[in-house]
Amino acid sequence: MKMQEYLTDAIVLGQEQVGDLDVLLDFYTENFGRLKAKAISLKKPTSKLAGHLEPLTLSKIRLIEKNSFLVADALTISRFEQLRSSSRSFEEGLRLIDLFRKFVFEGERDLELWRWLKNSLATGNISYKSFQEVTGGLFADEQVGRFSNAV
Repeated sequence: MKMQEYLTDAIVLGQEQVGDLDVLLDFYTENFGRLKAKAISLKKPTSKLAGHLEPLTLSKIRLIEKNSFLVADALTISRFEQLRSSSRSFEEGLRLIDLFRKFVFEGERDLELWRWLKNSLATGNISYKSFQEVTGGLFADEQVGRFSNAV
């Protein structure tokens, strides 16, 4: 299989350690929707990518695809400082990306949802009602409401 290279903006939704140093990253991207990609040696103390691939970070990422996606490079665009200004707003941001991890499937590109997520994180204006609207009401109010009220 031929290797493909891609460049896209991505919001880091989460990380899962795989082995001692590698990490499986969960992204919501502008070009592909939600996807997972492995970052080799991200947990190494000398890793130059680690700070660019933290949850609640918007980064320009370069992916290599052979059998699966590998992160080849990343550069921070925004750390969503508005969200990081208080522990309450940061918590809301974390709940929002957790909501995405629970309800948004891999491989489904949706530019409206991308713009909504990026704008919500940038402004710190997180509204679960608008999440319902942008997703076309696909989720029952009690699913999203129960989740958004969790602390």
